[in-house]
Amino acid sequence: MTTCVFCEIIRGRTPADIVYADDHAVAFLDRSPVFKGHVLVVPVSHVVTLGDLPGEELAPFFAVVQRVSAVMPNALDAHTERSSR
Repeated sequence: MTTCVFCEIIRGRTPADIVYADDHAVAFLDRSPVFKGHVLVVPVSHVVTLGDLPGEELAPFFAVVQRVSAVMPNALDAHTERSSR
């Protein structure tokens, strides 16, 4: 059986800089970020892909994604580029 690194982070067995956690999701800083402030948000439920996340867990999970993506740029002084479409 392969160990899931995300499950290990959620269980506290693998160290991570967690910036947010609740019953639905855990958000933590990327260890090798492409840009400052890159955060990974993963569901607490183990799934292989987000397509496998049960429907009733989608809204709470993406609410966390939206909340974290809104606060992280200011929290870490990580500037984002927004295109003018």
